[in-house]
Amino acid sequence: MLYSCQKDDEIPAVNKKAFVVDKIYNYDNDLVAEYFYNNKNQLIKKHVTEHLGNNYQQGWASYSDEFEYHDGRVSKIIHKDISHNMFNYVTHIFYNSNGKIIKTEVYKDGLQISSKSNYRYKDNYLTGTVKYNYGTMVYRDSIVYNNTGNVSKYIYENPEMNLFGEPIPGTKKTTIQEFNYDTHSRPNFNLDYLFIYEPLPFLEEANIQRQLSTNNMTEFIGGTKWIYTYNEHGIPSSIEVKWKDIETSLPMLLRIEYKEIE
Repeated sequence: MLYSCQKDDEIPAVNKKAFVVDKIYNYDNDLVAEYFYNNKNQLIKKHVTEHLGNNYQQGWASYSDEFEYHDGRVSKIIHKDISHNMFNYVTHIFYNSNGKIIKTEVYKDGLQISSKSNYRYKDNYLTGTVKYNYGTMVYRDSIVYNNTGNVSKYIYENPEMNLFGEPIPGTKKTTIQEFNYDTHSRPNFNLDYLFIYEPLPFLEEANIQRQLSTNNMTEFIGGTKWIYTYNEHGIPSSIEVKWKDIETSLPMLLRIEYKEIE
């Protein structure tokens, strides 16, 4: 996704400015994440510092994600836990002939640790997934978009669990989530197609729904809210998270710096 600072009829397309995320700082201007790109402006590394732990989650440590590409799309994400070397793993990503993700597999120390997921599409939009553990369905979901290309509703079905946390065959419970958005473009990492991955330096609610949407999510209705400020190009320069019923001693704030690309 390329961000234009002017309307299409104001300037020829070849002169439009485009930006990718370069660095992210916390409320106190400590560097929490840095992004590195190759000469094709593809993201090849995200490095997160320990400063993030002061703002979001006690115990967070420094880590990096490195990206390998095949046919122009990320085929492998290599996660390295720099501080403790405990949570190193590799995600393999598989696509169909239309460049849509159909499967992901996660490995640690050469052993597969993830469950199986099937992805469903209609008119190039992801409409739902089915996830299995050891052949048993863990959840099934449906994704509903509004006319601006944002996920407005997420319908989640999963079986009841027994005392051991195992799914009970033949049972089902349904949860419906709804969301609101702004009218601005999201921060660009040139990874719009990689909806399984969170490019920001923290894990947050409604991850897939946010990555699938055109604009910035402002509210998980009945829950978390995201407050944005925008730079002169109309893209977010800061993101503040407001969790429902949770007061924090420090602002949950990220400040974003961009660099211009051709």
